[in-house]
Amino acid sequence: QAELELIESSFSSEEVEITRGNSSSATIIRHLSLSVHDGIIPADIEISTSDIYLYSPDFKVEVKASVPSPSEASISGTSEERTIAYQSLPKLLASCRWEAELTKGKESIFGVLVAADTWARNEWPNMLPKEQTDGEANTFPARDSEGSPTYNFGRILIYSHHIYDPDKLKHVTKLASNYDLGGIVKIGTPAFVLVEGLEENCQSYAEDLIQYRTKMWEGRQSGKRDSATFSVLDKSSCKVNGIEAFNEMRILPSKMKEIDNGVTEELKSACSASGFDEALEEYLSTRN
Repeated sequence: QAELELIESSFSSEEVEITRGNSSSATIIRHLSLSVHDGIIPADIEISTSDIYLYSPDFKVEVKASVPSPSEASISGTSEERTIAYQSLPKLLASCRWEAELTKGKESIFGVLVAADTWARNEWPNMLPKEQTDGEANTFPARDSEGSPTYNFGRILIYSHHIYDPDKLKHVTKLASNYDLGGIVKIGTPAFVLVEGLEENCQSYAEDLIQYRTKMWEGRQSGKRDSATFSVLDKSSCKVNGIEAFNEMRILPSKMKEIDNGVTEELKSACSASGFDEALEEYLSTRN
């Protein structure tokens, strides 16, 4: 309750809504303002706390995020800017959930709110198209000759020595969902993660997985230490015109699929279709 009182004193009622439940449970909604050239796009971060004693190791928060639909014309910003806001939700969520995971078992609500504010202030402006000047084109999204937006479709193949720990597997799959990525995770030894989606989301996903090993090592929660690093074996990208063409590029499961019975033909086939068959075979040959 002390942390909730701190939040109430730090934010106005228009910025934060708090609904208290029983014991230590509560729902906190932070109303963010994403600045665009002609106003703001509203974004909400909803934080729910578990009904568990605040300082127990199991105390955690759940985080959700939302923005208006890109087709909502009554909201400020161009359709293009609203689309960028919608597509940026995985990054906002990843930033907030990363903070929540780091502070699990501690007073973490205020830290998540700060992470959301920091993202809106520092990261969001970098996602908007730059003002066009002489000799400089808009950075995102590009458009073809007919005016359709173009997207960078990406795939990435990631290796880890092993994936056995349920928490590690859950992090791999949940993080992929946060970044709107689909694909395959082969657990056991060796372990592989193959995902596809927006190229920048694939890259951010890989970077977060690499950082996760460091967090697990330094955190040592319940004495747990994970010595297996994540490494990128191969990656690819291409430009596609329009969201329909983007979705047609997908060949992997839309949700992360777990494979746990060796390097199967399914994994080899997926890597082959993704253009990563040589990278996979080269790695496997070094282990024999």
